[in-house]
Amino acid sequence: MSIERFSLRVSLRGLALLLLAALPTAASAESHLLVIAGLGGDPQYVDAFHEQALALADAARSSGIPEQNIAVLTEEPERASDRIDARSTRENVLAQISALTDRSAEGDQVWMVLIGHGSSSGGVSKLNLPGPDLSDDDYAAALVPLLGRKVVFVNASSASGGFLPKVAGSDRVVVTATRSPGERNETVFGKLFVEALGSDRTDADRDGRISVLEAFLAANREVERYYENEQLLRTEHAVLDDNGDGQGSMQPEALGGEDGSSDGLLAARVFLGGRTERDVPEELRGVAARRAELAAQLDELRRQKATLSEEVYNQELQRLLLEIARLDAQLREQGEPPTGSEGNESAGAESDPDGPDGPDGPPGVLG
Repeated sequence: MSIERFSLRVSLRGLALLLLAALPTAASAESHLLVIAGLGGDPQYVDAFHEQALALADAARSSGIPEQNIAVLTEEPERASDRIDARSTRENVLAQISALTDRSAEGDQVWMVLIGHGSSSGGVSKLNLPGPDLSDDDYAAALVPLLGRKVVFVNASSASGGFLPKVAGSDRVVVTATRSPGERNETVFGKLFVEALGSDRTDADRDGRISVLEAFLAANREVERYYENEQLLRTEHAVLDDNGDGQGSMQPEALGGEDGSSDGLLAARVFLGGRTERDVPEELRGVAARRAELAAQLDELRRQKATLSEEVYNQELQRLLLEIARLDAQLREQGEPPTGSEGNESAGAESDPDGPDGPDGPPGVLG
């Protein structure tokens, strides 16, 4: 498609989608992952939580997160001592969060994923651990030193909705498997979220990376499919918050709603590992660098939107987007997908009607 035809066909919403795709991610920033699998109790849950923790760590390695940036805590670390750092006790969890703070830097992306049984009583929610538990307030306090990082906090346990208002904040994507602490039944969301992060089919916009939003939406679709296939009343409703208001949305949007203030905008920009500037062939780094420069200008333009007239804003927006489109065309011609693309419009769409587990839904799902 020529640039001229592209210009004619792009609506203001399409321009906004392109703006989202072009927003920069720090090529020099690193990603970190801490997985905490809590107390299983019954052997079937011990096994399930153990397998989910290892599968998530494997997905992180496959996405490019360095081994030294991955930490895994489980109830029975001796079952895979070469892949698990320690038992998921209160002391070890706090020690790993402290170590995560020390080894990460401002601008890094930090993922913390809780898997297991949850509980809530008297306005306090917890993930069940071997020995004394940590409360939602404990986790909120432990996250404070991570200021300046983009934090992804996922609690896939039952009754996890109580964590949402406690840990939500600026530059944080918070996902809970339930929308309230009152949803106390075992959840299937955690298993499906882990599977989504490890499946290429979750990459709806085909940019070679899986965003938090893509994984969340894919897992939610599979949760719905599971309850329908099993003919069960749905007892869990996962939510995502990334605007810091602690409310959460069951259907966040890549653009953050019409005015960009709702949930989904940040989650669409945060990825589990993914490609960096080091992956770009040397002969294309000049083009990629120019694209990153323009993306930074777009980010600044978006921040200044409230101070500009609509006409000036839209003219500058279209100018930058058209130049980025030209650079994207160069990158695609050389077989090098850009760091973002206009294909982001599909980020919230179901790219495969059968999902990652096929038309029959996930077999043998456990909490």
